Amino acid sequence: FIAQKKQTKCVASKTPANTDQRIAFLWEAVFHSPRANAKGSMTNAPTKFRQKINVGIGIVLLAIIGPEDPMPITPRIRNGISRPVGNLVWSWSFIGKTYLQINYYYESQSRRYPYSMNTSKGSILNRVFLARLAGTGVFDPNGDQLGKVRDAVATLRSNNQPPRILGLIIEVPPRKRIFIPITRVTSINNGHVIITGLLNMRKFEPRANEITVLAEMLDGTVTLNESDEKVTVEDIAMELSKTGDWFIEHIHIMRRGTGFRKRGSYSTVLWSEISGISTTETNQGVNNLLGTLANLRAADLASMILELNTKRRVEIARALDDERLADVLEEMNETSRVALLAELEGERAADVLEEMDPDDAADLLREIGKEKAQKLLALMEPEDAEGVARLMDYEDYTAGGMMTTEPIVLTADTTVAEALSRVRLSEVAPGLASQVFVCRAPVETPTGRLMGVVHIQRLLREPPATLLGGILDSDIAPLAPETGLHEVASHLASYNLLAAPIVDTHDRLLGAVTVDDVLDHLLPEDWRHKDLVKAEVVEE
Repeated sequence: FIAQKKQTKCVASKTPANTDQRIAFLWEAVFHSPRANAKGSMTNAPTKFRQKINVGIGIVLLAIIGPEDPMPITPRIRNGISRPVGNLVWSWSFIGKTYLQINYYYESQSRRYPYSMNTSKGSILNRVFLARLAGTGVFDPNGDQLGKVRDAVATLRSNNQPPRILGLIIEVPPRKRIFIPITRVTSINNGHVIITGLLNMRKFEPRANEITVLAEMLDGTVTLNESDEKVTVEDIAMELSKTGDWFIEHIHIMRRGTGFRKRGSYSTVLWSEISGISTTETNQGVNNLLGTLANLRAADLASMILELNTKRRVEIARALDDERLADVLEEMNETSRVALLAELEGERAADVLEEMDPDDAADLLREIGKEKAQKLLALMEPEDAEGVARLMDYEDYTAGGMMTTEPIVLTADTTVAEALSRVRLSEVAPGLASQVFVCRAPVETPTGRLMGVVHIQRLLREPPATLLGGILDSDIAPLAPETGLHEVASHLASYNLLAAPIVDTHDRLLGAVTVDDVLDHLLPEDWRHKDLVKAEVVEE
């Protein structure tokens, strides 16, 4: 038994994906143990022998599932930790000759997450918590990744029956969400979902009586039928029925704290024990939904938000911090970001505009009208408002209208080491980090006379104590703010530049235009969310 246990642990550490098969192998090791068979059953086995088996199973369980692996069969933890916390407590029982049921949970002072995993040869998970499943990779039978799980689609049924899961929403490149019928899912396991069959690459659009589970149910308020208590939905579990269909059978909830207790208790209840989830809420929370989207890039998050209804968009926008929301607005099309900004209060809208790049903020203020733009400028910090207002004086498709007023500007007596310390800051965009502009004082735009530029490659080749004044590149002519879009694009392409300086008639640096701003104006207006996949594989 000990040899087989060690072998199972070694196999598990090498290939942790085949969890079910390995736990079934553990059962075989226990069941065929000579000590167990000699006594007739595990119940009659000696106490020390049972203790050794208990400890052995616990060790192998940790080797199989690993405390570092987030499992989709546990509810998602509210505080954002991606792995179970607390002490592993477990028990096991035998069912028949070839079946082992292991019940275990992680326990801490403030929460307890029970779940069970039934494993046998060839079996799959029969309960999956969807908030945990979000972000999991989706693969075909050959092991090629197709996309990631973003949500699930369910249909509500009458008489408070558990909703039926129709399929999963997966995101495929480029940021396109498609529908996969649940019948195409052949395996749901830790870290991956395997599907088979042809894919319908048409963009997902919900039909009547269909709900997107995470987007519409997570963080919602429901009522416990027994006590009429209002509780918050923390996670939703779908379970495999005997007929092979998936239903939402359990809801993981949080009860509101009372008295000095800030956090309430957590528990998992049956769908039949709650009510009110089908009604539209006026102030639904978004904490858990945002938790499933925390690792998305700004462009992907913007695409996801546009898939939601208007009420849910506004709720998410209000929950995001200023910097994150500013990044998301920069990735939206004109119509969408104007509509979303209009839903924010004046002070909040001004704070978000301050976090945006000056050129993007100026573009957005041009789109909302002069009267409202002036009100928002008055609410912004004077320094930020001044730069944005200056950009609004230029035409949109000119160098002045596309430039940013916050390039890296240094003086000639600055050292290479100091310049590199400015370039490596995480908040500096890659296009602006490609070079530093050397000017006479003052170094705030509009600066003193532009002396030249120093590219990042030159900075890396020079000793740290070298002064920028000795390694200037003054051969490339700057551009005027009235320069047209196509001329700016030709200038960047001709000299292989990522950014170009913009100066006034007195050679004072006004800002810099980067290649990403030029591309943003050259591409069609709807390029951010246009379907770029021309070939479509239609589901038969």
